[in-house]
Amino acid sequence: MLWLLYAASGGVAGCSQCNTEGCDALNDLARAEDVSAIAGIVASKSDVTSDDCTECPFAATELRVWQTPTLVVDSMQAGTMAVGPPTVIAADGRYRQAVSAGTYLLCDYGNDCVAISVAEGAVTTVNVRTTEGPARFYVSNESRTAVEQAEAIQLPPR
Repeated sequence: MLWLLYAASGGVAGCSQCNTEGCDALNDLARAEDVSAIAGIVASKSDVTSDDCTECPFAATELRVWQTPTLVVDSMQAGTMAVGPPTVIAADGRYRQAVSAGTYLLCDYGNDCVAISVAEGAVTTVNVRTTEGPARFYVSNESRTAVEQAEAIQLPPR
């Protein structure tokens, strides 16, 4: 009887769903194809927790990509290699961008970046989690069998 009163007052039936599908997908690999590409998801983690829920849905953003002659290792190198107009990827939850094999610097809408390598005929997964602080990047490992959190590189102000 008490349970019925609880449900009628919104206790069970009125529970709001906590949308965490974006963060739940951060460790997923992008679908493999026989084409060189960068692909993944973008999730936006809320900075507010309510009822033990921190929402983290899929998100829309623009990602910027520069091809680099070598794998970028630090912020100073990023500033010298991120020249010219980037390729802009409109990411709406999921994204995929065909590219040539090589090394790249991928940045979120701010100045948080990650250095990646794309092999000939392979897809490199780069999943991005945005939040109020620095972005986090989850990149496929060299064998493309798992996704690992990668060190972010800060692009210097221009």
